[in-house]
Amino acid sequence: MLKPRLVLSACLNLERTRYDGKLVENPVAIKLRNFCDVISVCPEISIGLLVPREKIILYKDSKKIKAVEIFTGKDFTEKLISFSKEIIRSFPEIEGFFLKSKSPSCGVSHKTKTYKDIEGKYLYEKSQGIFAKQILKAFPLLPVVDEEIIKNKDELENFLIRIFALRRLRELKEKAKDKRDIISFHKKAYHLLMSYDPLSLREVERFLFSKDITFKESLKKYEDYFKRTLARPFSRGKQINVILHILENFSKHLGEKEKARIFDFIESYKRKKIVLGRIIRELKSLLQEKEQTFSEFYLELYPGELDGLF
Repeated sequence: MLKPRLVLSACLNLERTRYDGKLVENPVAIKLRNFCDVISVCPEISIGLLVPREKIILYKDSKKIKAVEIFTGKDFTEKLISFSKEIIRSFPEIEGFFLKSKSPSCGVSHKTKTYKDIEGKYLYEKSQGIFAKQILKAFPLLPVVDEEIIKNKDELENFLIRIFALRRLRELKEKAKDKRDIISFHKKAYHLLMSYDPLSLREVERFLFSKDITFKESLKKYEDYFKRTLARPFSRGKQINVILHILENFSKHLGEKEKARIFDFIESYKRKKIVLGRIIRELKSLLQEKEQTFSEFYLELYPGELDGLF
């Protein structure tokens, strides 16, 4: 499959950029390095801080939250914000972000501690890092996660599905020459999009087949539609509905034992014993056994080698 561009916190890229120089070994990040084109970023190092260094914490003064050096209170907030805005402008097209959790610069999942004092003794709240906030503001339709995602299989699988789908979208934008290319892509993306928002499919098809909208306008509208759809909540219920829809299309080619096999997998998925990719690979294998062609992205959500992450 095509490799997505992934912005990865440098410490998760096995670089010794932590304030204490310790190595961070996150199994998801390590595995993803083999399947993504990685852009490695460490905001602290990029603004001139060294390793080792004094720890940076988030501190709430009377007016706003600042990133300061612990004990001394030396303020790095504006440098971090300035760096964040500058690097955001320099990025090529990105498919996703995987950042360091609980970090004063990179924390995404509202678990970065913010203190009432510069000595880091009294907790004010848990928030997001300075860099992460700028990323979320600049890329509202892209998947932006941190290490906490490893604790939730659905969130991790959703992240994988989205970055590989968005990479396919980038290829469409690079190669499409007319509306027929968009329509061909949409046919392959049909069940993937249905699994996030089944109600929007008619709407997109109206503008794709409209003679009043130019190719360039259609491509831009389709990009926005595709990203917005994949940014909708991921749910096992919606995924099961799509699998049942596919089964119905091929029901005449399947025997009772084969249908029962898939239903057993669906039941395991309902009970959260397996992830979606496990059912998809079983379904694809079954269709291949029956020599049924089904050229859709839904049967290739992400590389099978990533199953080991679950």
